Amino acid sequence: MISERPRKAVLRDRFFFRSCGIPKLFGFHPFSDEELYPVDVDGRPAMTEHEAVRKLRRLADDGIEFLPNDLRIPLLDFSQSELEQIGRWLESRRQNPTGPLIAIAPGCKTPTNEWPLENFIQLGSRMMAEENCEIIVVGGNAEREMGDRMIAAWGCGINSAGEFSVRESGALLSKCDYYLGLDTGTTHLAAVAGTRCFAIYGERNNQGHWFPLGAGHTVLFHAVKCAGCRLQDCPLPDHPCMTEISLESAWLNLKAFLGQDYDDSRTQVVSV
Repeated sequence: MISERPRKAVLRDRFFFRSCGIPKLFGFHPFSDEELYPVDVDGRPAMTEHEAVRKLRRLADDGIEFLPNDLRIPLLDFSQSELEQIGRWLESRRQNPTGPLIAIAPGCKTPTNEWPLENFIQLGSRMMAEENCEIIVVGGNAEREMGDRMIAAWGCGINSAGEFSVRESGALLSKCDYYLGLDTGTTHLAAVAGTRCFAIYGERNNQGHWFPLGAGHTVLFHAVKCAGCRLQDCPLPDHPCMTEISLESAWLNLKAFLGQDYDDSRTQVVSV
């Protein structure tokens, strides 16, 4: 269960399964607010541990030991046939097979995590002009129309949104050189498939909780007074934690990300 599940709900679940006659339960331990939402000396939401680590730690409380290798990257392994299938699909569509293949996921399910589609279009145009890359739009059916609009604006590119299952999408992302997206499931899928992520995040959650798993990524954010709100919909008309991440600041940091040496010891967190 998600670590933020309320204490009363966790205890209720434990009581229910005990009442069903199940003698041994694993992971039914609530987290305190201090663990879930730590703050720094200035009262701002502080860096916290990853949700995946919390889940493993919850099991460790019941004696199921976990080791650092349990969260190795890539976390997903794909068969040769799976990779060949994706390879054939890409080969039939690539127009610049010698350049880097960069995935862009422009959509997300949570409204507070959204960033303007026009900004993604502009970033894609600049990357193709300066990095000699090819761009593939990734995501689910909800991103299909977005991908069509992006490719129409660029005059080139590949739209894979809605084409594949989750596992097939993971295999596709493993073949990409880089990934650009938001705080959403596709970002996590790219990370566990072993692809370096440039992620644009808001401040609704504590940093680190929902970052891409692993290291070598860059997370871009804009500090706001209302950080840590944990709201699905922003009540502020200008939604500053996302709209204040400008196209220019994103582009400058994206260029640095594409040009930097791979550092497998950390994720770079950049405030703009």
